[in-house]
Amino acid sequence: MWLPLIPKHLRKGILRNFHDSTAAGHLGVAGTYDRVSKRFYWPCLFLSIRWYVMHCRECQRRKSVSLQPTGHLVPIPPSLAPIHRIG
Repeated sequence: MWLPLIPKHLRKGILRNFHDSTAAGHLGVAGTYDRVSKRFYWPCLFLSIRWYVMHCRECQRRKSVSLQPTGHLVPIPPSLAPIHRIG
């Protein structure tokens, strides 16, 4: 399948339409790449999309930040009989 090679001066507008618009919904890097790469091509397309999404103010503002420290994994002892312990 042939895809149009997009010149530099049009790339930001495409990224804006496929990431920032109301219909686009501020998808992450993978979602935006999936939509753009089906219709357009330019060198370092994935890197351009990643940079654009990482610098999107709306995405950074709404991005959830976990303040809880990560817990430690605790091994569960093996059960003595089938269905001896659930949970």
